[in-house]
Amino acid sequence: NRAYQQLQEAHEKLLRSERLATVGKMAAHIAHEIRNPLTAIGGFARAILREPQDIENVKLGGKIISREVNRLEKILANVLDFTKISQPFKQQHDINAIIEEVIQLNKPVMHERNISCNIQLHSSLPPAWVDEEQIKQALVNILVNSIHSIHHQGKISVSTDLVDEQVLIEISDNGAGMTKETLENMFNPFFTTKSGGTGLGMAVTQRIIEEHGGEIQVESEKGKGTTFRIFIPLTVPPETVPESITKIVNNEPR
Repeated sequence: NRAYQQLQEAHEKLLRSERLATVGKMAAHIAHEIRNPLTAIGGFARAILREPQDIENVKLGGKIISREVNRLEKILANVLDFTKISQPFKQQHDINAIIEEVIQLNKPVMHERNISCNIQLHSSLPPAWVDEEQIKQALVNILVNSIHSIHHQGKISVSTDLVDEQVLIEISDNGAGMTKETLENMFNPFFTTKSGGTGLGMAVTQRIIEEHGGEIQVESEKGKGTTFRIFIPLTVPPETVPESITKIVNNEPR
């Protein structure tokens, strides 16, 4: 039917516009992120060419060039992670089992930092429709964020629950916490407070959760710690079209 076709076309047009806007923002951020490493690489490469006989200068330049190339590689890897997130391939999975695997993967670094991990998983949690690898990636990003916020002998708590036909995953830490500015910007691509960080980890995490029809909430206070809450629907959400598009197709005022 013609009305449905118009609706689909309007929806696709809006999605294309949103994608183009995102690409534009990312291009500007990437240009900003790579400028400093490229400036350093260019400067030291020219210094080496000017005085190739100065062995100490060549060694120093080579060391800095290598470091900055590693930094560029890290930026590129993170950008690729952010851009290649595909539509989740959803199957029914045990969320508790996924969480246990993620914690197991991070146990060595928690042990090294003297961080204890308290786990309380809902004993009769039904399976949820998720892309297992994507959810793992999101949970790893959050857990690593919590680990890095704790300087020594901290505590992380991980729990699951069932709330209104949704799986609730809660990850709390008693680490450094966040300022209001950091909390407001933490899901913005390329926003980071970490030296050498790219600021894409949490943006990737939010995108994964939203692609699953879920929601991520964060509470944090400087000096007291942070709590992440992830809500994932148990059922596969139906394809929906924003109300604003329906009004456009029907020639209704917005």
